[in-house]
Amino acid sequence: MSKTKRGQYPVDVNLLASKLKGVAHVLVQESPNYDEASKELNEYYGAVGVYYPNKAVQPKHFWYKDSAAQRKNMLESVIYAVMTYCNCQQVDGGYT
Repeated sequence: MSKTKRGQYPVDVNLLASKLKGVAHVLVQESPNYDEASKELNEYYGAVGVYYPNKAVQPKHFWYKDSAAQRKNMLESVIYAVMTYCNCQQVDGGYT
């Protein structure tokens, strides 16, 4: 998750981490500066990227919009993308 132009996070980081605990890692940008690596990943100015361990599944990017309703929608969309991926995974019989 990158910071917006104003140096804030686009969604509540603690709430997102709480909802995804035990399921995903939440990495956030500490510095307000953007380097070439973050621009190559398309995570800058409030964007959130969801990357999956399976290389066959394309990463998803969610872009920041500056309104309360759209920030809530962004939070829910990120959570939905991660949970949908997790729910589609087949568990080996040895793990059940």
